[in-house]
Amino acid sequence: MKRLQMFCLALALAATACSAEKSAGVKEDYESAIASEKARLAAVDEEEEASSDKTYRDLPVHFGLAIQRGASSKLVKRGLKAEFARALGETPGSISIAGQEIPLRLDTNLADVQLEADDSCATCVRVTGKVLGRFDVDVPLVKEDGDEAYEGKFSVVAPLRFAAADNGGVTLLLDTSQVATLGGMFAETKIEGLPSKIQPIAQKGLEKLLSDKLLAKFEPIELVSFGGVDFGVEGMKLLPAALSYDTKSKTIFAGVATNLEGIDGGIGSVERLGQNDAMAVRYHLQLLTGVLAVKMQQGAVARRYDANGQANEEGSSRVIVKGLRRLEADGDAAADAVALDFDVFHFGAKGKDYKAKGTARISMAGDKATVESVEFEGDDAPRTGLDTEGFKSAAFVAEALSLLDTTTTMPQIKVPGTSITVGTRLIQLDADTLTAFGGLEGLETTAEQ
Repeated sequence: MKRLQMFCLALALAATACSAEKSAGVKEDYESAIASEKARLAAVDEEEEASSDKTYRDLPVHFGLAIQRGASSKLVKRGLKAEFARALGETPGSISIAGQEIPLRLDTNLADVQLEADDSCATCVRVTGKVLGRFDVDVPLVKEDGDEAYEGKFSVVAPLRFAAADNGGVTLLLDTSQVATLGGMFAETKIEGLPSKIQPIAQKGLEKLLSDKLLAKFEPIELVSFGGVDFGVEGMKLLPAALSYDTKSKTIFAGVATNLEGIDGGIGSVERLGQNDAMAVRYHLQLLTGVLAVKMQQGAVARRYDANGQANEEGSSRVIVKGLRRLEADGDAAADAVALDFDVFHFGAKGKDYKAKGTARISMAGDKATVESVEFEGDDAPRTGLDTEGFKSAAFVAEALSLLDTTTTMPQIKVPGTSITVGTRLIQLDADTLTAFGGLEGLETTAEQ
């Protein structure tokens, strides 16, 4: 009997020792996981951030926006036309006839404006405009106080560039300050009603006035603005990283970097849009989980939970988000589903500490991302007592859904006087990226007051 008691005591002591050893291992794993979380916000030089000319081209692109040139031409015409009309406007000047300086006033209306690619630089475009107007010229002994109609056309070359807006958005600009440097400008006019000896001289005078105005270094023109994504992370910065124009697909892509560290590499540009697509947004999947991890570090999203998945500062379970990945179905990529992987470290009473690997399957098939299921794996998973149904609505899972919904919603577009809302047509998942495509059919246009 005594031998049996001693044997049972030995077994109990061994079990206790194993439990203590295992508990210590779980705690070490958790501490190591916290210390090795790659997502961190890096400091950003305020002067560089404030510099409108800085393009940060040495930074990897974390997300970006693509717009088809045909759509962009339609969107920017209003602003472009207004800015060039303002720059040309009513122009006083003079022409020289027979050694005399004759006053000339040019009143210009911009009838049309077009935008097309130009090979002067990687992001250059050519702006071509048609003008109609009247001019006043007082030529002694010929015609006094003349008021004649004229028509003409002009063309200038300038590069596109973009800047990060204060609200986290992106503004596409035409850098007209570079017109004189790039060359390729011309201005032509056609007038009637003046004597044949004077008409060519007056015509050249008109063209010079137009050219002088076009060569003037007025401020870069804001063509179109795209609403930003509010990730809700204190201290997170969005930095212009790349601007490209694919001449074959006629697609402009503006890439944005962030100061979020721990993202492996950058994403490639959206080089081609579908026939029915006006624009697309693309995100690195690690950006989304990095944002989620930092929000947990900052306390904006709970890290501790009870067994039912409810956020609880005294909860026995702590969560480390591992990543988002595209789900595979029957050997093929599931175009409408992603998995959110996470680890749960459960610290129970009397040293009953366990670790489980969790996966939330998220469907992207509907209007909003939804959780289909949560599963826990690992030898210790059953011992944790974690409720799979409860964890479907856990705060960190809900935040992942919100990030997915936000990033697959087309940004609001603003052109002078108008706001445009574009609907999401298609969502595409790849190994490292999530891309949402939007078409201009069925768009909503709102006039700004």
